[in-house]
Amino acid sequence: MRRVFFLLILVLVIVFSITVYLSSYKVRIMDERLELSSSESIFSRLEMLAKIYPDKIVNLVDEKSQMTWSYKWKDLVGLEIKVDKTYQNLNTLYIKIASLFGKYTNIPIVFAYSSELLNTRLKNISRDMDFEPVDAYIKQDGDFKKVIPHKNGLSLKITSSLDIIKKNIGKNNNLITLDVEETIPEKDTKTLLKEHNIMEIISKFTTEYNPDNLNRVVNLKLASSKLDHIIIRPGQTLSFNKFVGNRTLAAGFLKAPVILRGKLVDGIAGGICQVTSTLYNALLLADIKIEKRYPHSIYDPTWAYTLPGFDAAVAYPYKDFVFTNNKPFNIMLEFEFNDNLITCIVMGKDKLPYEIKLVTGKVEKIPFAVKTLYSDKLNKGEEKIVQHGVNGYKAESLMIRLKESGEEKCLLSKDKYLEYDKIIKIGK
Repeated sequence: MRRVFFLLILVLVIVFSITVYLSSYKVRIMDERLELSSSESIFSRLEMLAKIYPDKIVNLVDEKSQMTWSYKWKDLVGLEIKVDKTYQNLNTLYIKIASLFGKYTNIPIVFAYSSELLNTRLKNISRDMDFEPVDAYIKQDGDFKKVIPHKNGLSLKITSSLDIIKKNIGKNNNLITLDVEETIPEKDTKTLLKEHNIMEIISKFTTEYNPDNLNRVVNLKLASSKLDHIIIRPGQTLSFNKFVGNRTLAAGFLKAPVILRGKLVDGIAGGICQVTSTLYNALLLADIKIEKRYPHSIYDPTWAYTLPGFDAAVAYPYKDFVFTNNKPFNIMLEFEFNDNLITCIVMGKDKLPYEIKLVTGKVEKIPFAVKTLYSDKLNKGEEKIVQHGVNGYKAESLMIRLKESGEEKCLLSKDKYLEYDKIIKIGK
């Protein structure tokens, strides 16, 4: 009986040994799960990794400046994988037995690298990106003063960045965020504005634009940048055409859709009317005096960015937008872009002691007519649309001041937007 028991144990040991011998090696090499046929296969895999991994690109990123530096691991830290040492540290029997139970054994890779080389690379990056903070200051721009906002300084923290990079060696991570310290200037923008009694947001107005129309976006940002942080003194008048100047290709403006005879066609500086329209509404909400403003020739609800009666068209030199600071203190304009939105902010010493609402009054729609022309250049009965129809509108725009004493309703404008006939050619 005892002999049978020992024989059974011997058979189980032999079967287990054969099973272990025939089973694959389940290993995890740098987060990759592998099933390899032999210990020699593990060694071959490590040799292949030693050739490939040091050539992998790693990107060092500073999120504050949005700068990126790209290196191969071998150029960044002189990285090598020590195949022999890695393999010598393995317990292949343990790996075999663990594999039988479905367990993947992690193989710790032995790396060699140069901290001195990495330190040199980080010092080079520091020279590229580090700069001292810059105070906010006032710059003269023609008859106006322009606030140049402060800039925070940046300083790469080399020691902590070095540690961060070391911890990422051997990980399948090609993006490493550096440790960068932001330094604040002595005089920031808020402090400078306070010196000029510009402390409160009086009003703001936002319109929506299509971010995919890249040329139009360039025009929006260029025109608004000229007005951004401009200070208008009490009693001072600003003419958009005079201040921004002629919108030409040489001035940096690009071709984008403009309204011409009822159609959207490509024209230089297309889109800047959205800047003046956004500004117009922000100024109205701040109860700033408007001296001159023109509506567009047509109004189409499918692409309009304001209600009818609240747009402000400009065309150099004959259509201008002009306003006067009627406050007893300085005001400043500020423009912000966020995703597909442009916002104009009017700032000054004090907020209004009352609320303003902008509403559209009576709106009359003027349907377009359909005209038919006959042509012998088309096949008989064939139709071709020569011009799409555009409805016209008559619109009133109103301002309501909500004061403690009651509502003050003010008519801002009565605008007429032209209708354009739909023209169809038919072959005769």
